[in-house]
Amino acid sequence: MMRIDENKRIFRLDTENASYIMKVSELGVLETLYFGEKVGDDDLVYLVRKVGRGGQVNMPDAKTRSDDFSQCPSEISSYGQGEYRVPSVAISIPDGSRISDFRYVGYEVGAKKPDGGMPVCRDGETLKITLADDVKKVKAHLYYTLYDGIDAITRFVEIENASDEAIFLDRAYSFNLDVVNFGYDIVTLPGTWTGERSVARQKIGRGVYTVSSMRGASSHQQNPFMAICDGFATEKVGNVIGVNLIYSGSFELNCELDENGRVRLNGGICSYDFAWKLCAGETFVTPEVAIAFSSNGLGGMSRAFHDLYREHLISARFAFSPRPIVINNWEATYFDFDEKTLCAMVESVKDTGIDTFVLDDGWFGRRGYDDTTSMGDWLFTDERKLPNGLKPIADCCHCNGMKFGLWFEPEMISVDSDLYRAHPDWAIRSEGRPICEGRGECVLDITREEVRNYVKTAITTIVREVGVEYIKWDFNRSVAECVSASLPSDRQKEFMHRYCLGFYDILKFFEREIPNVIIEGCASGGGRFDAAVLAYQPQIWTSDNSDAHSRTRIQYGTSLCYPLSSMDCHVSACPNHQTGRITPFKTRCDVAYFGATGYELDPRKLTEEEMTAINERNAAYRRDEGLIQTGDLYRLLSPFDGNSFAQIVVAKDKSRALAIVEFGMANIAGPVEDIVKLDGLDPDARYIIEETDETYFGSTLMKGGLSVPRTRGDFVSFVYHLTRKA
Repeated sequence: MMRIDENKRIFRLDTENASYIMKVSELGVLETLYFGEKVGDDDLVYLVRKVGRGGQVNMPDAKTRSDDFSQCPSEISSYGQGEYRVPSVAISIPDGSRISDFRYVGYEVGAKKPDGGMPVCRDGETLKITLADDVKKVKAHLYYTLYDGIDAITRFVEIENASDEAIFLDRAYSFNLDVVNFGYDIVTLPGTWTGERSVARQKIGRGVYTVSSMRGASSHQQNPFMAICDGFATEKVGNVIGVNLIYSGSFELNCELDENGRVRLNGGICSYDFAWKLCAGETFVTPEVAIAFSSNGLGGMSRAFHDLYREHLISARFAFSPRPIVINNWEATYFDFDEKTLCAMVESVKDTGIDTFVLDDGWFGRRGYDDTTSMGDWLFTDERKLPNGLKPIADCCHCNGMKFGLWFEPEMISVDSDLYRAHPDWAIRSEGRPICEGRGECVLDITREEVRNYVKTAITTIVREVGVEYIKWDFNRSVAECVSASLPSDRQKEFMHRYCLGFYDILKFFEREIPNVIIEGCASGGGRFDAAVLAYQPQIWTSDNSDAHSRTRIQYGTSLCYPLSSMDCHVSACPNHQTGRITPFKTRCDVAYFGATGYELDPRKLTEEEMTAINERNAAYRRDEGLIQTGDLYRLLSPFDGNSFAQIVVAKDKSRALAIVEFGMANIAGPVEDIVKLDGLDPDARYIIEETDETYFGSTLMKGGLSVPRTRGDFVSFVYHLTRKA
């Protein structure tokens, strides 16, 4: 709900449980009065306290010695004139001036959101507030969107050059938020390849804390997510503000604690090596950012993000519809396959509930048996492996009642490829320097329209001719050289953002031209797991680490921001190909159950008992899929804090629930059984536990706990179905 007091120039944005309140100051600065748990209609101007301090510099139109930008809780912050904190926008003009000063002009309710070629959350009610720098003749349009029933807002900035000469945006962040520090901790999701999105938490200290990526993608190493929370906050208790940038490219998020006791959160496109030339009359739109508030701990924040993305970001075609149950041949065969092998895999699983077979890397060009050649040569298959092409494999799938999926890496090119020999300039490289390879690959310059058109045409041609219904989209290396042969020298710093826009342009084309083909995101595993990808790719390969025990940590961290339905979670071979760990088949199935499930193994090597288990598990998954996709997630035990992992998904109406408990290493000196306190249930309702045929009140299971047997052996897991009794 939006309420605007034009006399006091106060803007109030209320979600169901939170209030976001701004005011235009006497000097025309748009200031944040309050962001937190929902409050009444009181005048909160008193919360903004400013004092005169030695060393400060006053605004040019200051009326008191306390009027200085370094104390303003600004909704947009600029460089210069006494603002010494990290600014959210920096603009330079031809005469060399780099100072900006944005003051209030007006507002519009119900504004249409420009997207700048990027994904934005759909629906909702949008407020547009316009500010201007009268000296530079530049306007900043700030967009805020509310969504019914969700404790989150989205926002971004549109910069308009209203002058008659070109300017340069040297920094264009999506948001700026200043709040009073109440002893907050900061939570982030750092990681590495095969160890993405670990949970890191520490006390906010004086200075600036930054998470960022300069890799051309959101990256394995950092995620465009940051949260601040009460120092005592848990999954269930405490105030939390979560920030997630809806962007897939190089980014940065900052948390700054200043001498006045304020915490500044801001961020957006990575400002290092960024500058955007904005000609007269042009506009630049920043990526959208989602900001969630919870007074119910980190769990409440997560559920707000999950609801927002499922209902307003992920394509409505896929968000709540049954997802494919996939088997992928990669860990079964790697590059060593032929038509007979692939069809044998299909035949072996046709009656198990697996409905989609995905052929991974190695099928195209002269790819052979390694990854050194042919990237980009999509239009012909490797005849040594598949002399009859792809169609017989697709036909085999279709004849057995299954769909056919195919792996691509559309953004890459091999030096040893027909595509490179025809168009060497299409590979990103710095003139006069040796080209950088990663995993034997170079990166295509998709900032160029002709390159994007090639990718679009090649892939849609194969999809239509072969009958492809599922695409696995990979991205196995980072962008290194930030340069394009098609850009003039004064626009080279636009490259990284233009690359990201090119990525979105291709995906939007596929969305229009092959709308029924589901695209799985992958970036050497989880190297581009971000909200923007979810707008086009409803599920993402969570990590190249498919080991079940490792996945409890990866999936736990990922769930802080992203819904279970976005995570590709596959049952892997044993011993695991990444860790060598031996894990019970049931545990591998249980962990993979809580996401978009599938299989990453050779079914021909499974026992009859394991094949029967797959059949039963897939049938159960179809029964539970709706609950997993739409239910509220409650994290119960963190694998980062101990030897156990537990979580529960509860239906919105609390009629059903699905819980998992996984133990790590066996401990003979530990308790015989564990008690796990559940969450999210109706306390006054009685629930029957399908696996034990026991009935308990929801309050009993939440306050007393669920008794989980501790059996001998490592990495044992249990799954429980709970149904509310009539």
